[in-house]
This record gives sequence, C-alpha cells and structure tokens, in this order.
Amino acid sequence: MVNYYSRFIKDLATTAEPLRRLTRKNVRFSWTAACQSAFDKIKHAIANSVRSFIFDPNAPTFVTTDASDVGLGAVLIQTQQGREVPIAHISHTLQPRERSYAVNEKEALACVWACETWEKYLLGRHFTLRTDHSSLASLLRSTTDSRNSAKFTRWLDRLSPFDYTVEYRQGKHNLVADALSRLSMRSAQSALHHPTHDHVVGALQTDHLSLLDVKSATKRDSTLSTVLHFVSSGWPIKKSLAPDIQQFFAVRDELQTEDQCLLRENRIVLPTALRRRLLAKAHEGHPGIVGMKRKLRQSYWWPGQDKDIENFVKHCAGCQLSDKSLAPANVSPNSIPLPESSWQKVAIDVTGPFLIAPQSSKFLVVLIDYKSKFPEILMASKVRSLTIIGWLDEIFSRFGASDELVSDNGPQFISMEFTNFLQKYNIHHTLTAVYNPQENGCVERFNQYLKHGIQAFHASGEAWASGIQALLLNYRATAATPPGRSPGEVMFHRSLRLPFQISASAHRARPPSPQLATSASDEQGVHSRGPYRVGDRVLACRP
Repeated sequence: MVNYYSRFIKDLATTAEPLRRLTRKNVRFSWTAACQSAFDKIKHAIANSVRSFIFDPNAPTFVTTDASDVGLGAVLIQTQQGREVPIAHISHTLQPRERSYAVNEKEALACVWACETWEKYLLGRHFTLRTDHSSLASLLRSTTDSRNSAKFTRWLDRLSPFDYTVEYRQGKHNLVADALSRLSMRSAQSALHHPTHDHVVGALQTDHLSLLDVKSATKRDSTLSTVLHFVSSGWPIKKSLAPDIQQFFAVRDELQTEDQCLLRENRIVLPTALRRRLLAKAHEGHPGIVGMKRKLRQSYWWPGQDKDIENFVKHCAGCQLSDKSLAPANVSPNSIPLPESSWQKVAIDVTGPFLIAPQSSKFLVVLIDYKSKFPEILMASKVRSLTIIGWLDEIFSRFGASDELVSDNGPQFISMEFTNFLQKYNIHHTLTAVYNPQENGCVERFNQYLKHGIQAFHASGEAWASGIQALLLNYRATAATPPGRSPGEVMFHRSLRLPFQISASAHRARPPSPQLATSASDEQGVHSRGPYRVGDRVLACRP
C-alpha cells in the first residue's frame, strides 16, 4: 500500500529507510524509536495525500473493492492528468452473519456496499468496477444467470441503478483495497444497512398493534428470540436445529434485525402472540382469502402465513352466514372495451333499500370507474335527482368530470334536472336497455360484492356506517383488476395503505414481479409516453 502511494509522499525513500533496514538479510529485528517515527510519518502522509485530489465529474472513475475474512475495503480512484489518483477510501468490519458468507458473496457484498456508499459520485455516470475475484466478475456481467442465488439476485438489483463495467484485477495489483479490508473500521451495522431501513419498523403504528407490542412479543417468543440470535451470530448446521427453527433456515439469507425486531427483507416477521390480532384487523370489511393474502404479504411474514389466513376466513362467522361466492357474470368482461384512462367512463346505480340500515342510509348510490374499478358510495334516505347531482358535483370537483356516464333508466337519471347537469359538464349519457342490468355489469358486479359484505358485517354485529367504509376501503385497496392491481393503484398510481400495514415510505423500492407487471392496456392513458425525441424537454438527475 505504501509503495502504491509512493508518488504522493514526499521524501519517502529517506523517511522509510529505518523500516527498510529491518527487511534486509542478516539484520536483527529491533523496533526502535526511529522506526516508530518513520512509521507514524508515512501513515500521516498517506492519510493526508487523499485531501489533495477532488472528484472530477468528467474524469474516468474506478471503484476498486476487496473482501477479507474480517472486513471489506474499497478505494475510489480517478485518472487525472494522466495518472490514477485516490479520491476516497472506506473500510467496514463484517458482522458475524456476514463472515459466514462464501468468498464470492463477500466480494459481491463489497461491490454493493462501495457503490451505495459512493452513490453521490457514481449515479448518472459510467465507471469501472474492479474486483480481484474472476468468477464474480463473470457473474456481475451476466445479470440474468438462473444459477444465481436469491441473495445474489437481490444484490444485482441493488446495483441496477449504476452504469458500470466490470474489470477483473489480480490480487497483486489490488493492494489498497486489500489492505483496507484487513484494517477495516468497526461498525455495529451491516454492510448493506440502508437509510430506508431506519423507519421500516418505526412506521408500524396502528390502533391495534404498536411497535412496542412487536418488540415485547418478539422478546417473549422463544422461537423468534433464537432466530434473532442466529441472525446476529451466525447459523449452525440445519440438522442441529429444532423443527420450528428449521422453518427459518431456508430464508436465513433474507432475515435481518432492526430495532429489536426480526425482518424478512422489509417485511416484519410477526410473533405468534400477535398473529390473531393482525388477522382480525386485516379482515375488517370481510375481504376474501385472496385479498387478505395479497395485502398481508406486502408487510408481514411468518411460517404458515397462507394457511393461517385461509383458516381465519373460513371460520369467520359473518363470512359463513354470507354467501361469498359470486355468480359469474353473464357478459364476458372482455366484451366491453376498457377506456384508455381512468375516470374517462363511469357507471352509476342505486341499490336498496336496506332494512338493517338507519333511516338516513336506507339507499346506497354507487359510482364506479370503468378503467380502475374505483368506487364511490353515497348513503341517502331518499334517492332524488338533486341529491345525486350535489354528490356528483363534489366528486367531479376532486377527480374532474368524466367523458361518459352509464346508468339505467331510473327516474333519478332521466329527469330534466339530471339531464341539464350532464350537459353542463359536457358528459355523454348512455342508458342501458330496460330490464337488462348486465349492460351495466361493472357497477352490478360491485353491487354483488357490496351486498355480500353487508350481510357479513351485519352478522358480525358491526355498525352500518363503519362497516360500509371498511368495505369500501378494502375493495379499493385489495380487489384484483387485471393484471392483479388494486383499483387504488390503477387510479392513483400508488398502493392504498390499510390500517394494519406499515407506511408506504418504509418500503424499499423493488421491481414489480412479472405477475404484477402492468399490461399494455394499463400503460395507455395520461401517464404513458412514447420514446424520447430530439428537442424534447426532460429533467435530468444531478447526483
């Protein structure tokens, strides 16, 4: 390392002479005051030589990394005025569980850690990533290798924002990073500690479940306490583990600790004592098995989670008293073409009266968007044109007026007042055929869901207004619309947070799975764009 920086250290030959004398043959090793003085001067010179060079955004940039059994090291280098100069050095001590990684995994960890540490220098520009591990260089070049482990694939995802070329460099030429990895700084954090992790668990705060509850229950849970210990100190062989611990062994590379809680990536591993409370909260509004699985999987995980959800829904008294199986629609869902964008075409209908509802809410007026299936509900004692007009005025003030409104031939929708209202907003009114509700199948399908949900929450003794709002929230956040996106996601281009979930800001950015990829029809609309053209105005990210 000293020889590598010799060109930046003034009078190195003279200063280092007491040390060189010790390396000669037939010389007795004796560390004198002169040797200590020379050692301190050289160390000080190396530390201060880095300050002489400032990062140049236009100069060729290199990130050189290395890993040892105890730590990671990296150096940021640029070619300035025809020579390579150091810009920054970093080192990190491996945590116990990281020391159990294979050699290529430690080397890959060093690459990810270095790039994320220096992202303010590297994002938005090309650089060369140097490693002294030849097989790792090949793996980094082939990002689609099916042989990659899940952990390695996640690390490649972390590197995907960077524009780099991988270069293999022999260990004898990788002296600086090698030295830093063996003289690593002590740290209590994992090398892949990410700023967004700081509030993954801290964002958990609901009326029924708090962070303190999770901490306390995790501490009392003997299984999770043991897993926490293994995550921090390293895992033994699988055969020596108890059966309940072996369930976590298969996902051990995805487990981490945060604020005395156990996480699987960015999902909370929930202690046994809290699972039934969470299931009860998630089942408010009586969503089905598929809807509950979809939402709970986003924020929580535990062994046997899917089976627990299925059993909970099947044993719900309200769901048993209500026929949750919906009859198939007579009209194929593909027979009516979808509009290009949300809120372009909406459907409206009146359902009721409901005898179990308060007098002020006997009728429900339903408005639903054809594209996103996003619903709105008005509770009313009587259904009159002026009542509906006032409600639609309020909705259009939030979302804007639609191009087309579909309704049946109810007197509220064919009155002169309603006709004038639609003309004011320049909305085309489409009337369905008499006694043929299938023509307005979008809203009729939602009405079926609504009626079954009302039966379920009434059987469970829930209040009318809160039950309707819970049904509405769960439908907006969980009901599947092709290709597996909720109405809220299609409508607002973000997920709607349910009370039992952690906040959206706590989630790390993750690429969507192929099953949740947006279809071509969903990509059309106001948020779609074609390829860039010369002369287009664009925004550029400046690191």
